[in-house]
Amino acid sequence: MSKFTESLQNWWRKRREKNLIEKRENEAVKMDPAHKPILIVVCVLFSIYSITLFFPLVWLFVNSLKDKIIFLNNPWEMGGKVLWSNYSAVFEAFDFGTMFLNSISLVLTQPIVGVFSTTCAAYAVSKFRFKLRRFIYVIAISVMFIPTTGSVAVTYKLMFDLGLIDTLPGMIIMATGGFGFNFLLLYGMFKGISWSYAEAAYVDGASNWRVFLQIMVPHAMPILTAIWVLGMIGTWNDYTGPLMFYSSHDTVAVGIQRLSESLTNPGPYSSDYPKLFAAMIIATVPVIVLFIACQKYIIRLNMGGGLKG
Repeated sequence: MSKFTESLQNWWRKRREKNLIEKRENEAVKMDPAHKPILIVVCVLFSIYSITLFFPLVWLFVNSLKDKIIFLNNPWEMGGKVLWSNYSAVFEAFDFGTMFLNSISLVLTQPIVGVFSTTCAAYAVSKFRFKLRRFIYVIAISVMFIPTTGSVAVTYKLMFDLGLIDTLPGMIIMATGGFGFNFLLLYGMFKGISWSYAEAAYVDGASNWRVFLQIMVPHAMPILTAIWVLGMIGTWNDYTGPLMFYSSHDTVAVGIQRLSESLTNPGPYSSDYPKLFAAMIIATVPVIVLFIACQKYIIRLNMGGGLKG
């Protein structure tokens, strides 16, 4: 058995033992009776807060099933029949399906490229010694203090000069920036990983890419998954980027804004707000499903658990 394989097996065994110990410790912990009133108060406060988050979705859903309405009296009163056809009309009249495909194309490309480039940058700066290492780290922190709006004009000119405006490759390239808050998270993550695994792999003839992809990346997988999921949600909700740099390919966020503007113009859909609400509900569903499916990774990241590897 090679030293590389043996090191990986030892790492997995230690990780299983650590998880088993943590599970037993969590099962053994008992709540102090004195903390019960505090826990009740916290639960009540968070329940109220969750209602304030859930209420707008219910309000949107109820009013998305109505005919053209004016919200002067009771918005909960259905009045006439329930119009499920508002949801199909959004796709038929406003080409919402194309907007969905445009958003999905960005969601499936930008976050992956962004996470990969950030991971490579963080790994190189944290684990390798070279002359510009400290300078790059300072730059990575400094760019976080530059307002995004201050660089939009320069970015637009650069993309225009390169012929990348209104193209999918251009949007993907814009996601390759390796710095920012995610860089700091991954930098700290890689800093905490022992270099002994890499040394054992180098002895067995492993290349730098093999060490990176088969040893370092698996250690950082929890935090990488959380960053990737949050990146997907951010890309789906992004409005400014596609509006400026992908203008002829309306995404869901841009499409809802255009739909909102069309309601104020004369025409068959003037003041037809239920269809706008139906579009909002449709746009919200993928984000809710994604969050429910990956909430464990997101919560671990926000609580700092992702930094432990």
